[in-house]
Amino acid sequence: MLTGYFDESGIHRGRHLCVVAGYVGNQAQWASFASDWIKILGPRENLHMRRLRWNSGSRKLLADLAPIPDRYNLQRVIGGLWMSDYEDLAKGRISEKVANPYMIAAQICIVEVLRIIGQNERISFVFDRQRTYENVMQSLFKLIFETSNTDDRVVVPPIFKDKSQTVCLDPADFLAFQVREYKTNPDSPKARAGMPILGDGTVAGYIYSREQLRDFVETLLKAGVALDRGPKKGRRQSY
Repeated sequence: MLTGYFDESGIHRGRHLCVVAGYVGNQAQWASFASDWIKILGPRENLHMRRLRWNSGSRKLLADLAPIPDRYNLQRVIGGLWMSDYEDLAKGRISEKVANPYMIAAQICIVEVLRIIGQNERISFVFDRQRTYENVMQSLFKLIFETSNTDDRVVVPPIFKDKSQTVCLDPADFLAFQVREYKTNPDSPKARAGMPILGDGTVAGYIYSREQLRDFVETLLKAGVALDRGPKKGRRQSY
């Protein structure tokens, strides 16, 4: 039985990169990871990238934590898209209840996990709690994986947990933050400090190019799903 833990970075409004990222492993891998991770955290309950002071102590903490997922062969997975591309190509054309930036990025991760795991594996997906999207994600999963029986490796609809419930969401937070920071500003102090979490750079998944996102949106529209009423009046569209 495999479990994938995923977190997000950059899902707020803007024209930056939106990333969902995380790791996949079995129970033994996660248990060993958690033991080492907790020892390095010390008195901290969890790692929260947005709360770091980014001083010498923070940089040392990140350097000490970063090698742990690779130590236990946890598999990195990422998915993302540029918010500016979403605003230009998808906003007002597809329903955000079906395909908002967070759900598009999460979908990339899910598809990539199913691509890399064996046909006899079973997988459970755990996401950092996003109350805005939780019910929609669970409903879509129930439709796709339970009603249509498209892939019986997915054992349950996605589970949403608060970070305080498990440190296994911590490296997902670290990875998602690092990918967003590096892709946005690779020379920033934050990007340099977080580089070790990328290890040798091996990762499953990708960031949607503008053309890939355009194709994704057109596929939804041609299928007759995810239709909105159309662009808002006065909004200029770029294609």
